[in-house]
Amino acid sequence: MRKNLLLIALGAGLICQAQDSLKTTHLNEVVVTGSKLETPIEKSGKMIYRISGKELAQSGAGSLADVLNKVPGVQMDGNFGTPGTNIDYFVRGAGSKRTLILIDGVPFNDPSGINLQYDLRLLDLTQVESVEVLRGGLSSLYGSGAAAAVINITLKKAEEGSFNGKIGMDLSSFKTYQPSLSVNGRVQDFTYLISGKYSKSAGFSAAKNLDSGDFDKDGNEGKNVMVNVGYDIGDNFYVEMNAAFDQFENEFDAFSYVDARNNSSAYQQEKIGWVGKYKSENTTISLSHFRNQLKREFDFDGFDDDYEALNNQSNVQIIRQLNSRVSIIAGLDLQKLHYEQPFFDQVDFKSTAPYLSGLLETGNFNLQVGGRTNVHSEYGSHVVYNVNPSYFFDLSSVTLKVLTNYSTSYVTPSLYQLYGPFGNVNLIPEESEGWDVGVSVYAGNGLEMNLVYFQRKDTNPMDFQSFYDVENNFIGGEYFNADRVLKVEGTEFDVAYSLGKIDFKGAYTWLNNLKGNLHQRVPRLKAGFGWAFNYSKEGSVVVNYSWTGKRGQSDPLTFEQVKTDAFGLVDLVMVHQINNFSINGAINNLLDEQYDAILGFNTIGRNYRLGLTVDFGK
Repeated sequence: MRKNLLLIALGAGLICQAQDSLKTTHLNEVVVTGSKLETPIEKSGKMIYRISGKELAQSGAGSLADVLNKVPGVQMDGNFGTPGTNIDYFVRGAGSKRTLILIDGVPFNDPSGINLQYDLRLLDLTQVESVEVLRGGLSSLYGSGAAAAVINITLKKAEEGSFNGKIGMDLSSFKTYQPSLSVNGRVQDFTYLISGKYSKSAGFSAAKNLDSGDFDKDGNEGKNVMVNVGYDIGDNFYVEMNAAFDQFENEFDAFSYVDARNNSSAYQQEKIGWVGKYKSENTTISLSHFRNQLKREFDFDGFDDDYEALNNQSNVQIIRQLNSRVSIIAGLDLQKLHYEQPFFDQVDFKSTAPYLSGLLETGNFNLQVGGRTNVHSEYGSHVVYNVNPSYFFDLSSVTLKVLTNYSTSYVTPSLYQLYGPFGNVNLIPEESEGWDVGVSVYAGNGLEMNLVYFQRKDTNPMDFQSFYDVENNFIGGEYFNADRVLKVEGTEFDVAYSLGKIDFKGAYTWLNNLKGNLHQRVPRLKAGFGWAFNYSKEGSVVVNYSWTGKRGQSDPLTFEQVKTDAFGLVDLVMVHQINNFSINGAINNLLDEQYDAILGFNTIGRNYRLGLTVDFGK
């Protein structure tokens, strides 16, 4: 509690400084994830953390997982290991299945995955334009999976001009190289974008070596291709089609402290879809359909295990501004999930979900209310809702926002958990309810500060139990609904401040009640900050520091719960542009910190990255 009070005092000092030295300006940042409406960030009733294209370039990160790990309230798991390690994400202490991934506003998940989560390794960071992280549940607007957070990833679109292009090459540690090429443009009413990237890394051994034997390196290889075309039909109608092919292969070890020279996995994703939008002065109507097919193949020293999944989803949505104060969003989501695995029957889920949301703006008071009915082929109907009032104080040099949010959510078991090798057809859906209350301050040239306290309660949480024989050998397991309620609370604080050529960002997270297997490797305390020195319009130097507190996890040697030590990582990044040439260099883990991320597995030490991009066609 003393630490929380210290943060509040620090924030108050920053406000006073801004009032004394700066004039109020608009942030010019617009977010859409909180309501599906373009909203100035200072007027959004949700806590949304936005990562711009400039910040992506200044992050020095090699993957989207590395970028997200610096967001308040977010803990990525697996991104500290060898390239190709499985990635999980925890937001506000909740596992991956409670965070929904959106790509250009469209929900994506993997029906063959244990928790239906989207595999972030399939997404190339160079294709990403910006990211919005909404912390807090919003299942009423986005459906099952949006119980703790929504991560909305916006991909790059065509630029102005008939022909633009970029060719790039990234070189980094562990014999990693990543060539990329993209072309895009606008020809009258037609837009196009084609991008591709290849990556290959020798990596290092995933498993930690406790004896004198040599462990082989576990590398990875990836291919990404994306095509986006759009056409303006008159002044009010727009059609866009998107197709992508993503392939990812990696080597992995047998277990913690155990090497394997013939274990490998391959992931393949094919997605295609279209969106049509009609927009008049007060009404926007959109129709969309997306098809996402995934294949996963595992080779365990000669034993193959394959999974296939298909996700078909359609949406129709109407956004209507009734008057200057009231807007409504009405829509219908249709989804069909298909899953198959050798020696198991093919299975499908179908869901139909109508939803309605309303936004009332009266002066400085805003109220967003929404509800959704999930009609599931296996579990019937379930209603979720959201209530989100907020109030804005326009002071002489400061805009102060106070908000609160209450939401309920509904998370169904995955097809794997029901019908996979460890499946249990008697599983029932999990339910969640949560609320938060927060305050945001906007003052001066880019000063933004957010402080929020939240609580979430999860009922019928799904867990996994292992079975052992008398000699303590693993002989199987099963998913089950735990007969308990998980309650997590926490505080998140973040601040951004610009003064001349220097930009500063800081963040702090405190979580409580992280107990049991479902909160493995989630830190109770986490903090970070970064300075960007923009020495000219062409370049900047950035120092990022991230600190991860102690975390509970199971020791693979003793099977006892232990606490791993806290660790702090320093990254140094430089970005510079000379005419059409862009140079991006980074030294990550500058001080070569030694730490444990996942017990029994190696973590990445000091590593280097150098990228060169050439713009052509302009």
